[in-house]
Amino acid sequence: MKKLLALLLALCTLLSCMMLAVYADEEPAEGEEPADPFSHETYTFEVFKESEEEFLVAPSPNKNDALRFSDGTTETIYCYTIKNIYSFSSILWKAKTSQQLLLQVAQVYKEADTEWVDVYRYEWDDSQGDSQGIPAEMREYEMKDFFDASKGNKLYIRIADQNPDNGWGGCIYTGVETVLDVAYTPLTAEELDAYETAAAEDSISLHGMNAKFGSFEVDNENQVAGSGCLTINVGKGFVNECKFETPVDATGFDTFEFDWYISDLAILDKFQQGGMDSGFEITSAGKCDEEETSWHIAELRDNNKGAELKTGWNHVVLYLDEAAQTGVNLANVNYIRIFMVNETEDTGVTLKYDNLRLTKAYAAAVEAAKAEAAPFIEMAQKLIDDAKNGINADNFDAVKKAYNSYDRKTKDLDALVKEQLGSDITKGVREVKKALEDYEESLKETAAPETAAPETQNTGDTEGTDEPTEKSNTGLIIGIVAAAVVIIAAVLFFILKGKKK
Repeated sequence: MKKLLALLLALCTLLSCMMLAVYADEEPAEGEEPADPFSHETYTFEVFKESEEEFLVAPSPNKNDALRFSDGTTETIYCYTIKNIYSFSSILWKAKTSQQLLLQVAQVYKEADTEWVDVYRYEWDDSQGDSQGIPAEMREYEMKDFFDASKGNKLYIRIADQNPDNGWGGCIYTGVETVLDVAYTPLTAEELDAYETAAAEDSISLHGMNAKFGSFEVDNENQVAGSGCLTINVGKGFVNECKFETPVDATGFDTFEFDWYISDLAILDKFQQGGMDSGFEITSAGKCDEEETSWHIAELRDNNKGAELKTGWNHVVLYLDEAAQTGVNLANVNYIRIFMVNETEDTGVTLKYDNLRLTKAYAAAVEAAKAEAAPFIEMAQKLIDDAKNGINADNFDAVKKAYNSYDRKTKDLDALVKEQLGSDITKGVREVKKALEDYEESLKETAAPETAAPETQNTGDTEGTDEPTEKSNTGLIIGIVAAAVVIIAAVLFFILKGKKK
């Protein structure tokens, strides 16, 4: 019996130890922080320090030694470029804020046309009088519900005044670190490829072939999106290529886009010289120089539809039908090459590539241009119709006013929108302008009075001027006689005066 009790006691002890071990795995010991299952990317700055300048888009002009404040219509806007946009669990902004704060976010910034979404709005009403609002404290604002990876990797944060009528606008303080922390789950190359392809409906990601790019290295710290980018230090050049095992069907796609880092933009000027060659090439022949659509690197300044190129990261947007060579079969894209060859000198630049993809950006731009051009087409057609029977006194003022309005509004249209107006429209408007100018010229000629022959001064030898000459002589004679009378009267006056003495 004692042996049986001892055996049961030993068994209970063993089970207890096992339970403790399991519990210890599931729960941290008292005082310990649980293990963080996420990776983090963080962005930190201090207000008024050099570190703030990297993120500051629109600095409020209002500030003092302790804080930057946005009273009335002023604003402070920061911009963050988030790298891991496909598998984040939180996007937490930590800052010391106060007063009548209005905190908003956007992913596209167009100055006055930005569509801001409220993250926090101080609740103020008239009963609060001149209330200063919330006290100055470190606060955390969760941004994840306001961020959509399909809209890109930019996050704009705006600090403004919830009640612009009484001052006490939103404030952000110096002396503490302002931090944006992105917690995310690292993805494998296959997972990342799937995320990038699915993130934008009108795009085909070329990210999956990055690892096959010859001498490129993968940079996991300076990427624009995803978990890494390609990087290479260029001496006298490089040639990197990739053949797709499964061809890409890009039917209907019209744009090649990628993010491109260049450490010295002067390289573009060097490639304008002889002895150098370079390019971005997409083919459907499984090799270079056949069935290709390609661009020379020196053409990027003129062909890029993104922002003006600069040293650092750039977003490059190239329309396929504007390439130097345009022969790729989009239904069978199976090869891509990026190369720079410099036979004369070391270029000494660092290049990075990220987010290589085919998109429908040109088609989207055309649709946007059609929408933008529609009201101008309507204006032009009415202008042409109003002038089709000629310009006359009845319609001149109205047509002239309509033409001036049309000309003023279309002056700043870009080439893509002007293209939508069409040759018939532009020709018709030119003809209206010419008709208006001709009619105005005819009015000037009609209004000009007949010019009478000018009177000429008498020179003694000009016929036909007797009358003016006689009038002139008569006036002279009268003047002489009057002067003589005055003199005689004066002499008589002095004589008579002398006799009286």
